[in-house]
Amino acid sequence: MTSQIQELTKLDGAVLLEDGSVKLTSSSSGDEFGSTVSISGNTFVIGASLGNGGTGCSYVYHWNGGSYEKIQLQASDGVLYDYFGYSVSIDGDNI
Repeated sequence: MTSQIQELTKLDGAVLLEDGSVKLTSSSSGDEFGSTVSISGNTFVIGASLGNGGTGCSYVYHWNGGSYEKIQLQASDGVLYDYFGYSVSIDGDNI
């Protein structure tokens, strides 16, 4: 099935697929990427609660009119199983 899905837009470090899903190109199956998503305007946030070596992280993608800009959010003092990114929310400019 994956080979049949045509890529529409390349994101920085991820791929937006024809079916509307986003696949992180550097993710592993156990990082929980995409288990939580929030969208506001031209910006969306995707959680990966076991990403970043098991501490968790979130990815923010913002459409700037020509391409998506990506920012990875993670705790500066994160430890294994912190589950950062377990729940994400965006409202305007507030994440």
